[in-house]
Amino acid sequence: MWVLVASIAVVLLAGAVTAGYHFGKGHSGRHHHEGRHGRHGSGRHHKGKGDLAHRIYHVTEADSLQKKKMQPGIEHTSKSLEALQQEYLNKQKQVLDSLSQELKPFLTDAQRKQLAEWRERGAKEKSGYKR
Repeated sequence: MWVLVASIAVVLLAGAVTAGYHFGKGHSGRHHHEGRHGRHGSGRHHKGKGDLAHRIYHVTEADSLQKKKMQPGIEHTSKSLEALQQEYLNKQKQVLDSLSQELKPFLTDAQRKQLAEWRERGAKEKSGYKR
């Protein structure tokens, strides 16, 4: 049972990473379809533990007894995924901060301001992206 939960979580994590990659490239994460909420939906792509559980239950068509048995593994995996996501976001920020410092000598004041504003917009979008 744990192997099934872990396997599904890995697939979902890969999807989240891919979505994060597209998001970082300036895509909305909904380039193939508008999603069930349409263009003006919740504005969140990952809703946390409940969403992971819901997706796994839906994909596996689990009955209530199976859901009860799967719940501890899903909760544990959700916490691990949240920690990984936070770690990734922290490292990504460090790398981008380093790049900004490296580029600083080559940019005009106006360009530095544009870069800082772009980074700020990205940070705001990502904070909406997480839960």
